[in-house]
Amino acid sequence: MAEQDAVEARTVDKVLDSTLESVDSAEKAVLREAQHLRFNDDDLHKIGMSVRESMVNAVVHGNRYSARKKVRLTISQRPDRLVVVIADEGAGFDVGSLPVGVCT
Repeated sequence: MAEQDAVEARTVDKVLDSTLESVDSAEKAVLREAQHLRFNDDDLHKIGMSVRESMVNAVVHGNRYSARKKVRLTISQRPDRLVVVIADEGAGFDVGSLPVGVCT
């Protein structure tokens, strides 16, 4: 990320449908904020891929394409960072049931 010139803190909240079209919408919204913070092209690519993968997981595995369930996207922009939170309405899973060494 390049040096910042008085970037003000802001947060963008979106509630998205459980569709693959929402994956594109989320990626565009996050990349718009990341470009504002002047991330370089390589980092923008990595951010875009991370958002796409997380959104697909939320839509497909979390919400199972349910039209009744939504995906919440929160993008928090600060002068020194970009925080992206993607939350689905799926049942979740027990982290403790994962094999030892998978999660730290």
